[in-house]
Formats: sequence, C-alpha cells, structure tokens
Amino acid sequence: MTLDGVPLGLEQTAVKRFLRVGASPEAYDSQWGLVMAPSDLTVGSHTLDVVATNAAGTVVEYADGITFFVDAPGTGACL
Repeated sequence: MTLDGVPLGLEQTAVKRFLRVGASPEAYDSQWGLVMAPSDLTVGSHTLDVVATNAAGTVVEYADGITFFVDAPGTGACL
C-alpha cells in the first residue's frame, strides 16, 4: 500500500484458516494495516493505492486505489 505515492510501513496479523466445517478448498486470511496519528495527514486530497502480487511477487492479482479528502479542523466533517 502507498499513501500519496509513499510506501506505508504496514503491520500484518497472523495467517489463520477460516473455520468452516467441510469447506473446500480451505481458505486462509490475514489483515494488513497501520495506525496513524491525526497529524500524519495534512489537510487536502490524498490517494491510497494497493497492489497485491502472487507468491513469486511478479503477477499483479489486485490493483486499486481511492482518493479521499481531509478537512481542516472546524470545517466540513471536522465540525
């Protein structure tokens, strides 16, 4: 994941198997994220992008992004 083109130092949870009785094929999951302080984002527009690759690290499995806006204190959603 990148924020405004800068890679984020993400943390990852443990890989765990879904507990679905009789599930075929078995499914596994893990989460990635980063807790940020309010001061980590400036007022204005930001873009968060994510790209996932296969185990070899070469084939893009998923690529997407969002643009969001941070309002100044006392304005917009920060009232």
